Amino acid sequence: MVSRVDGEGDGHGDGHGDGDGHGDGDGDGRTSSIRHCAVNACLAPLYSVEGAAVVTVEGIGSTRSRLHPVQAALSSSHGSQCGFCTPGFVMSMCALLRASASKARATAAAGVATQKSPVGDGPLSGTSHPSSSSLLPSEAEIEEAISGNLCRCTGYRPILEAFRTFARADAAAYAADASAGAAAYAAADAKAADADGCTDGCNAVSEVSAAAGCGRTGEENGAICPSTGLPCACGKVSSARRNEGTCCKGGACGSSCVAAAAAGGGKCASGGKCGGACGGSSCAAAAAPAVEGLEFDLLGVSEPIFPPELLKRSQEHPMPLCLGDTTYLQQQQNSATTTSSIDSIATTTTSANSTSSSSSKERSRVVWFRPVTLRQLLALRAAFPAAKLVAGNTEVGVEMRFKGLSPPAYIHVAAIPAVSAISQSERGITVGAGASLSSLRAAMLAAVGCMPAEKTAVCAAIAEQLRWFAGVQIRNVATLAGNIVTASPISDLNPILIAANATLHLARLAPQAADVAVVDVAASADVDKAQPSACPIEERQVAARDFFKGYRKVDLREGEVLTAVFIPWTRPNEHIMAYKQAHRKDDDIALVNAALRVLLTPASQDAPPTVLDCSLVFGGVAATTVSAHRTQQWLQGKPWSQETLQGALEVLREEIAIPGNAPGGMPEFRRSLVSSFFFKFFLLVAHRVTAQLQAQPQSGAQAEAAADAAAAEAEADAEAEADVAAGSGTGKGEKGTITTTTTGATTTTITSVNTSSSSSSSGRDATTVWPPPSFLSALDTLPRPYPRGMQAWEARPLAEGAASEGGGEETGQVVGVPAVHLSADLQVTGEAEYTDDTALPPSALHGALVLSTRPHARILSIDHSEAATCPGFVGIYGAKDVPGSNRFGAVEHDEEVFASEMVHCVGQIIAVVVADSHDNARAAAKNVCVTYEDLPATLTIQAALASGSFHKFPFSGGLTERNLLRVPTPATKTEADEKNDTEAEKKNAQSIAPRVGASVSPADVETALADVSQCPLVAEGEVAMGGQEHFYLEPNSCVVWPVDGGREVHMVCSTQAPTHHQKDVASVLGIPMHRVVSRVKRLGGGFGGKETRSVLVAAAACVPAWRLNRAVRMTLDRDEDMKVTGQRHPFYGKYKVGFTPEGRLKALQILLVSNAGCTLDLSAAVLERALFHCDSVYAAPYMHAKGRMARTHLPSNTAFRGFGGPQGMMVVESAVDHVARSVGKTPEEIRFLNLQPEGYTLHFGQPLTHNPMHRIWTQLLHSSSFEERRREVDSYNMGSRWRKKGLAMIPTKFGISFTAKFLNQGGALVHVYTDGTVLVTHGGVEMGQGLHTKCAQIAAQTLGVPLSSVFISETSTDKVPNTSPTAASASSDIYGRAVLEACEEIKRRMEPIRQQYPQETFGQVADRCYRERVNLSAQGFFATPNIGFDWATADGSPFAYFTFGAAVAEVAVDVLTGEWVAPRVDVLMDVGRSLNPAIDIGQIEGAFVQGMGWSVIEESKWGDSAHPWVAPGSLFTCGPGTYKIPAASDIPTDFRVTLLADSPNPHAVLSSKAVGEPPFFLGSSVMWALKDAVYAARKDAGHSGFFRLDSPATPERIRLTCADELTEPFCGPNTVPRLSV
Repeated sequence: MVSRVDGEGDGHGDGHGDGDGHGDGDGDGRTSSIRHCAVNACLAPLYSVEGAAVVTVEGIGSTRSRLHPVQAALSSSHGSQCGFCTPGFVMSMCALLRASASKARATAAAGVATQKSPVGDGPLSGTSHPSSSSLLPSEAEIEEAISGNLCRCTGYRPILEAFRTFARADAAAYAADASAGAAAYAAADAKAADADGCTDGCNAVSEVSAAAGCGRTGEENGAICPSTGLPCACGKVSSARRNEGTCCKGGACGSSCVAAAAAGGGKCASGGKCGGACGGSSCAAAAAPAVEGLEFDLLGVSEPIFPPELLKRSQEHPMPLCLGDTTYLQQQQNSATTTSSIDSIATTTTSANSTSSSSSKERSRVVWFRPVTLRQLLALRAAFPAAKLVAGNTEVGVEMRFKGLSPPAYIHVAAIPAVSAISQSERGITVGAGASLSSLRAAMLAAVGCMPAEKTAVCAAIAEQLRWFAGVQIRNVATLAGNIVTASPISDLNPILIAANATLHLARLAPQAADVAVVDVAASADVDKAQPSACPIEERQVAARDFFKGYRKVDLREGEVLTAVFIPWTRPNEHIMAYKQAHRKDDDIALVNAALRVLLTPASQDAPPTVLDCSLVFGGVAATTVSAHRTQQWLQGKPWSQETLQGALEVLREEIAIPGNAPGGMPEFRRSLVSSFFFKFFLLVAHRVTAQLQAQPQSGAQAEAAADAAAAEAEADAEAEADVAAGSGTGKGEKGTITTTTTGATTTTITSVNTSSSSSSSGRDATTVWPPPSFLSALDTLPRPYPRGMQAWEARPLAEGAASEGGGEETGQVVGVPAVHLSADLQVTGEAEYTDDTALPPSALHGALVLSTRPHARILSIDHSEAATCPGFVGIYGAKDVPGSNRFGAVEHDEEVFASEMVHCVGQIIAVVVADSHDNARAAAKNVCVTYEDLPATLTIQAALASGSFHKFPFSGGLTERNLLRVPTPATKTEADEKNDTEAEKKNAQSIAPRVGASVSPADVETALADVSQCPLVAEGEVAMGGQEHFYLEPNSCVVWPVDGGREVHMVCSTQAPTHHQKDVASVLGIPMHRVVSRVKRLGGGFGGKETRSVLVAAAACVPAWRLNRAVRMTLDRDEDMKVTGQRHPFYGKYKVGFTPEGRLKALQILLVSNAGCTLDLSAAVLERALFHCDSVYAAPYMHAKGRMARTHLPSNTAFRGFGGPQGMMVVESAVDHVARSVGKTPEEIRFLNLQPEGYTLHFGQPLTHNPMHRIWTQLLHSSSFEERRREVDSYNMGSRWRKKGLAMIPTKFGISFTAKFLNQGGALVHVYTDGTVLVTHGGVEMGQGLHTKCAQIAAQTLGVPLSSVFISETSTDKVPNTSPTAASASSDIYGRAVLEACEEIKRRMEPIRQQYPQETFGQVADRCYRERVNLSAQGFFATPNIGFDWATADGSPFAYFTFGAAVAEVAVDVLTGEWVAPRVDVLMDVGRSLNPAIDIGQIEGAFVQGMGWSVIEESKWGDSAHPWVAPGSLFTCGPGTYKIPAASDIPTDFRVTLLADSPNPHAVLSSKAVGEPPFFLGSSVMWALKDAVYAARKDAGHSGFFRLDSPATPERIRLTCADELTEPFCGPNTVPRLSV
């Protein structure tokens, strides 16, 4: 965390914490007030924090001393899985807490009582001693603070729950609702519990927020957490923290903190660690002294002391700063050609195939200036026009990293008060150009809070737009000037400034003064001392609308700097609003934004107001921000009426045109957003005008007419509700809005925005009031409360012998308890080590890849002469340097380590450059020039289908197609015959297995589909699913080093498959496997992406390491990783389904085609699993599933959580939806009707046993109150035209096992030491899924020792050989069972000694065994039995068992934009008897959110026919700026997860079930709920019946498929938006 004394920065920081590991702040030195706020470490230049105190995550807490309360809360709340993102979250929260406390103390010291903030609760105390609650941030501030932090593992819920314990809240307000909710939730599932605790059959809420205990709720136990307001069933202090006196929930809840505080006369039992939430008068947190220099956090823990020397410096005048060689800079400047624009510097962009104009040596001579006055700034600007002005480095830093920008100098403007000040006048508000965006937002909110609304409409618009601009850590340092001068066509602020008639203030030194050469800051300081006449400053003002000249071009003259922006107040009857639509709500750039302003004449009862002036400004529709001048002129003098709206929309559609090949794509969506924004604005203003008129006194006749209209409206509402209750499906509509005429099977819909021509004659007549009530839903923002969750599971029965001495911690139960992840404390403190943290020897080198820039080409030459001149360059290595084999592959060796003659995709590795540092290696690699001869490229599935480009299945004799078939035996009877069958006949028919596989002909299924007696109805359709980037937070990394002169090779890799690395590196180097050791400590996420593709990095790095006999580290940057390593397979699916009028499936035909990429990798296995799962949970007597793998010139796609299963299930769910809409039933009715029964033979021959799907469905239907909510949703949709709700219930069935039989094996090695501790090593890799924790629990339970006595260090091929990848969700089954076998063997050996000394501890017995020469080390091994599948016959049992689950999702959708929220999700998952409920629930939540991302948010865009504006074969979405994963604000706000009770699994270790992948598809329930909402919108627009919705269902697809009058000019109702497949 970086903290500054006020006066050193802009002085207006909002103090919100965010970022990855540190904060940045500013304040007012005169009062020695210290401000704290977070920034991005990857963007903040080191020089920019000069004069600030830097504290990183390592500085606030440690496992060697004590955890900071934020760290403890996050750890104990299970908020860390892989842990790679965790330090960033910790520092975001710590910065927010310190900033909140600092604000409250500053306010108290000033004696000013603050009021409630417009965006959340503000500090409440106005005294000189703020209360503990006033030191706390609000929930809204917490969610905003972490909006820029990303997590790929947890699903965010446990993180938000952990941090909510630090929010100020009224405990009483929460406790009643939470207790009632918990009781109702428990009652829905619970069975009877005896007086002593839970029985085996109990399904009560065992834990709330992952607390351990019996099945009673916290309310029953009498504990209510004052911070969360939820019942707490914990109430215990963990042994690990007993001596610290903290609650096991991090001081956030439990009887030790709460109950004692309530009964102890105001004394806090936790020693102040409750954060003051207990309300005790003597609580340390409440009494924390406001001492600057030695601050206390909210929990009474002393924070790092602010350096006294910085406090002393704050009392002095700020000093300018110059760092670097200005003489060299002046030489370069004299020989350079400068330009007149700060954003037109002549800098040559580097690339992999071009030479940069500035070498690395030149880049190392960058000069840094920090002026402290405006005159110094202008002098430097005049002297060095090629220098870049920076404050937060948020734009320039990105350009440097990704565009090769290398400016010779930087001028840091953040220390100039003159350009950071914000002031108000009677005319408006003047904002210094150097003010941070956080400062700007704070100033706007302050103005809104203390001035009349009619004057501050523009302030409210700016504040709202900035809330969704980037993350807090960016806003804390990014400036207003930077946002303006970059002239981005999607700037969120520039449209508002133009619309508001803002004026930009520019300044420069007069030309005669600018002739003075300024080469250092001292000289520039002399300029300040000179007379103004000697160095005059020229100033000019430019209207914002005239400032932007083109793409990234502005009206800045040579030497000019933007100094301030004047924003006038809005006037009476003037309305202004800003709009923005992005892929994701939080921290995302705009697709389209707008600022709309209108000045109207005063409204009267006789006529609508007319337009005096207006501004319609849009971003994201052209190369620069544009004003709709023609539409503005057309509106002048027009009445604000429905006719005007219609006319304006027509003019606007003609004026704002976006060509189909425009950069950014989505022309139909973007144009529709222009209309939608204007429509929203017009409705808003009309509603305000109507409200003003209605507020005026009415005449008698008008009042009577209004009463009659209200009575008629009430009667219509009652009739509509009666129709819904009767199930007619018809609802209320606005008169004149939609007229539908039906003739036969053809429906014609006439939709008009107008209601009647007479509505403008009187704004007082309720029968003609416009907009109609149902339209007002377009005006509201979607609600987004702070997320909350509820988790429930069955307490596992006490294990045999668990209560014996030494048998576990406290209760004796180890397996089945929600133990915290073993590495959680290390991860929250930043002490957990990952591959890139591996210590290197002094001679180590760094590698960087030279990648192909062509999708399909022949390599003509590779020129590295320029690279060889770069600093630190050591060598370049390619195909000719490989000592062994240059070919490798996961299944078939069809890939090259280094491309030798041809490249087959953009991103293929051509060579590796090694240098003495990572940056030098990257710089050298960019200077390698490759010459190509381009060849034709196949980039999409449709192109592959047209050209016949397919991969062959391995071991199939060259087949390019897989088939699975099923037909019933005996032949299917008619429904009438089936009804007449006796129960014996039905049972006998079910016992006869159907025919599957090779014995069935596809013609059998075709015949059934054509047979009207079997399939009276038939539906056909197609659907596409885009790819998905793994986006693990830790990019691929490895360290390879030779040992003993190359006799051995050791490596540490970020991989899920250490044996795969061992094997391939040995092959590449031409040495045997026993001389290669592959080790893995932990991964920062994997999700399948590091199963096979990570070997690319190790194989490339091992060649220079071997040749040079030196260690080589290679860590990919994020964009490289995304370009090289492949994604989830895009799929194209077709289906043909035969069914009865009832909706029962009779025949199903499915075609699946995956985009495999340029090599095979694991694509065959992925497609096979997709075929296995394309039935989902549905029974179809006749079924044929066929699959093919398209061979394209894209990077090879690979494994991803679900491994093809979700894609297969998505196709059949589309078919089920199609059936439901065809027969007039809900999809849920069709799903339940066709659920597979127990014993059903699947289409690949495996009988379905232990099938709880019917129980899951009915239980979730009841516990989620589905039917009641269905009625509520339907009722809401009838009265809301532009906002719709949707509800969907989706099941899943996922097979557990590798489909390759030989992979279903695993080993473990267990050592027991003489002190009673246990070391476990197994073949699985810990990547956040809790595998090590579960294995340790199994070992502890089996041996009867505490969990703390078991340790797992790493995975290594020299400890456990021949390991299978950690994948397929089977690792806990395989390695847990192997650990169990090893521990059982050791236990058996120790048993004779234990029987002799029954009173001794386990350690004492172990020591005696050693002395008796008993072997205390054992190997365990497990191979999954009774599995196997033969593709020759297409028959077998590929899976050991299945994991089942279901989810109910509810959404609310803004029809006009496609934006949505998920108010509630209920998940019921069958995981057998959970080994660790907290970890399993974490996996369910994380998988759900990841699946939600795949189905509704995350879209990959490639240079293909769908995106012609992207270079062919190139990945456009190659970083977090363009590829969006779910953020914390995207998750369900009410997230309920229940583990199915009483469902032991006989096929896995200790009756558990796999949980990693099965919940993934449940995330698509959000997509199906969105589709349900779109159906309601289409119905209002006059469209009925099924429609196609591809995934991801982004706002673009949601909006265009709503197909209303605003989208009709751009696309039809059956439009399918473009998608890279």
